[in-house]
Amino acid sequence: SRTKSPKYIKAILIKSDIIADAKISEEDKKLADEKRNLCNIELTTNIRAYCKANRDMSTNRIWYQGLMTDLQPNIMFSNFWSNLPAIYETSLASDSFDFETEVVNDGFYWRQGKWYVDDNFFISISRRLKNDSEIKKAIRLFLFHEAVHYKKHKLTDLTSVDIGSFSKVLETADYQADVYAIMNEYGYYSKTEKEISKEEVKKFFLDTIKIAIETMWSFDDNGVKLDEIQIRRLNRYMIWYWQLAKIEKDGNSLDEIISILEQKPIIELNGLKSKEENNRFFFKLEKRNDQPLELSIFYNNEINRNGSANNLPIENIISGVKDRNGDLILKVMRSLIDMY
Repeated sequence: SRTKSPKYIKAILIKSDIIADAKISEEDKKLADEKRNLCNIELTTNIRAYCKANRDMSTNRIWYQGLMTDLQPNIMFSNFWSNLPAIYETSLASDSFDFETEVVNDGFYWRQGKWYVDDNFFISISRRLKNDSEIKKAIRLFLFHEAVHYKKHKLTDLTSVDIGSFSKVLETADYQADVYAIMNEYGYYSKTEKEISKEEVKKFFLDTIKIAIETMWSFDDNGVKLDEIQIRRLNRYMIWYWQLAKIEKDGNSLDEIISILEQKPIIELNGLKSKEENNRFFFKLEKRNDQPLELSIFYNNEINRNGSANNLPIENIISGVKDRNGDLILKVMRSLIDMY
């Protein structure tokens, strides 16, 4: 229940394994209440309206055909992408946020039409994003992502217990859900705001992916530098900074952008000491092993492997993670793409 006294809770990311106690001030509690209400209004008005419109857009179509009617038919046509529900088929058409629960041990869960979300989610996302417009966009991306987890992936608060132990499974499911959310945001904006012109499409996707990444960082943002990170989470960041850099360089049309998103890159870093805890694997950001820092990527059926150099300062990825500064990671990915 809601209380007036400060509380001490886990203050780190959703589905976290890193535990840090943090005192939530009255000011932060007020902020959490305000942003929860903002997000609930977005869900119960705008997202519901979008779900209703999406029924007409997507009935008797593959889900993405209702969002992007001009997309070339050979794009996203594999079963991996086509066999997903339209957004109107998810629970979002009737969901709302719970206002009574302020502490959720794993950050959030959904049950019987209610989203139970920890106060720190709203506090952290407010720290990362500039204004309410960006926060509403972030909550749409979050809900679109989680909706397909629940509807198609069957990931509930019960089935997802210790799901982080299956890092490759979760990496793939998360990427699919991320792309699903980004494409639905395109559908949402086109339907509720305005049609996105050919000249605007690149900027739209770059801005949307940046908000999505900032939302991911907000889950990792407890106000202090990180000294370790789950390897699968680092991989997820590297994947999306790669895709951001790839669209910057080569995504000049809707078809080109969706073709980029259709292909999930596999990226791994080597050279940091790791640890295992409860069958989950972490990099220790302050400790190196006896090997040089290297990045390897599998993309377009090629394996590319590079060590740290002046034109590819892999150390900046580590610095970026410690400080949750994505610009440092993005610059490395831009350099890697230029070499690819």
